[in-house]
Amino acid sequence: CKKRPGYDVATLDKQTLGRSHRSKIGKERLALAIDETKRILGVPDDYLVGIVPASDTGAYEMAMWNMLGARNIDICHWESFGKGWFA
Repeated sequence: CKKRPGYDVATLDKQTLGRSHRSKIGKERLALAIDETKRILGVPDDYLVGIVPASDTGAYEMAMWNMLGARNIDICHWESFGKGWFA
């Protein structure tokens, strides 16, 4: 779609450019996006909004939480990515 008149990519905020969603600023921006999504869409206070990866991992995690709920599980990890799930 066409950009608004006067649009210039050089004016975009670059604070988060190249930063991980796990960094302090990344987590802050995700929290802001979630809060604003709830506000703009009028999501009730007792509902949760989540932002997940557009990947098999995100889909799998959402499916597991929705089907199994919070419960104790046994997991193992072999590399750094899996270690995050292990913690």
